[in-house]
Amino acid sequence: DKTGNDCELGMTAYTDKACDIEGETTYLPTKASAYLKKDGKKLASIDVTADYTNYGIPKTATADIYAQPVKIQATLTQESASKFSAQLTITDETQSDNNLSVSAEATLSNAINNYTDFDDCEFNNLKFTVDQASLSIQGSVDLKTLNKIEDPSAIDINLCLDAAVFYNGAKTGTLTVVDLGEDRYLYIVYKDGTKENTNVYYDSFITNVENMFKK
Repeated sequence: DKTGNDCELGMTAYTDKACDIEGETTYLPTKASAYLKKDGKKLASIDVTADYTNYGIPKTATADIYAQPVKIQATLTQESASKFSAQLTITDETQSDNNLSVSAEATLSNAINNYTDFDDCEFNNLKFTVDQASLSIQGSVDLKTLNKIEDPSAIDINLCLDAAVFYNGAKTGTLTVVDLGEDRYLYIVYKDGTKENTNVYYDSFITNVENMFKK
């Protein structure tokens, strides 16, 4: 029953780069921007920028995504031929306790100069940091050793895992993998030796994130 639109969808920028991927010319986006508005108010937007080698390996890539009331920022950087870093940040405009930040740095078994180098490539080491409200997890995984074990047990994983849990900046415990029957869980071991399943921390957070996107 209306004579005009109340929504506006626009694409404000797009550029790309011709790259040689396995002998074929492929055009990869270097910049893209789009938005969605209703009654003049922004409901969603996406802004992407990227830089590639001539063979299509991303040197840097960023994505800023907004879906009211959530902001998502993601970055990927090739630190060297065999090392990549990434960061993901989720910000809730309505409740700061739902904010999440994840950063990771991966070292690979060989240099990545084109996509065929991924064929026999494995992860050697992974460093990570996860921040959510007052909780922070910092650690690393020796994947080079772990990948040599055909069916790693919880003991094998724990020998390769070094992860500490901090609350309000103070170390409260460490993470450990526990096998219970046929199921495998991630537990936190506190300084006094007691331990509990880490799902007591992230179950409510996951529910909150799901509720955000349902809206």
